[in-house]
Amino acid sequence: MQARLADRLDQQHRSGLRDDPAATALDMGMRVGPDTLLHLENAFDGCGNKDLSNPHSRWSEALSAYVIAHRTPHFVKPEAGSSFMSYADDVTSSWTRIVRWLENNAPASAQALNPPATDADIQHLNDSLGFRIPEPLETWLRLNNGSTAKDAIIPIPGGFQLIPHLDSKLFPGGEVFLDCQSTINQHQDCLRIAHDIGDEDWWKPSWVPVLAEADAHYGMILDAGQTDGSIPVLAYRETEYAKAYASSLGELLTGVADMLEDHRGNSALTRGYQASVQDGRVVWY
Repeated sequence: MQARLADRLDQQHRSGLRDDPAATALDMGMRVGPDTLLHLENAFDGCGNKDLSNPHSRWSEALSAYVIAHRTPHFVKPEAGSSFMSYADDVTSSWTRIVRWLENNAPASAQALNPPATDADIQHLNDSLGFRIPEPLETWLRLNNGSTAKDAIIPIPGGFQLIPHLDSKLFPGGEVFLDCQSTINQHQDCLRIAHDIGDEDWWKPSWVPVLAEADAHYGMILDAGQTDGSIPVLAYRETEYAKAYASSLGELLTGVADMLEDHRGNSALTRGYQASVQDGRVVWY
């Protein structure tokens, strides 16, 4: 909630908020329309006042309903001790747990993690994709820029080939956490293939690869093209179109963290797997 509007919540019997800059910004900035509870025209009570101190006024009830129904990082920030977490917070929490487990139990895998992505890395990724990457992915990359620190690049006729190290494969299906440049390369390659085969549904420009197997067309995508604020994870593979896999990146990583720490959880990515350690690296079986 905007601070200026919050400061007005304890003012009694104030009329004329129709023209209040903070209230107007809330109405416009949240794209609140005439069919939504929180609308400046519809929230007036019979006398024309928006009594924000009265919990039973039409304005207060509308505001409360909207906050409950549309809690997002843009609108309501979690307070200390709150159970609400943004998509980015969820990624930070779950990835921190994963890295801590790797450092304590599978140091070879932990050493495959790159340092955090820099501002220049993120800007280059955004420029190459043609849009800003979703905040949860930027948060993840700013913690570690992929799990490719031990990978090798070898020359082949016509170019180069990335050879992933065994320690890079952190996830249950043998997927590698892609760094910024690997994300760019994978995105461009898949768009080129979609163009060559004349099938735009095979890979869309808004799909951002985040996890991938090195020796097969298999991995996970963040769908940055949703208009409702969601950032779902899609799974893709050789013989199938990409399809819904998880509701968010945080959900995906939380399932991995739960399985590593507590050997529990039944998330899409860890279902049917258990983790062990061999030669200092995490191995899923």
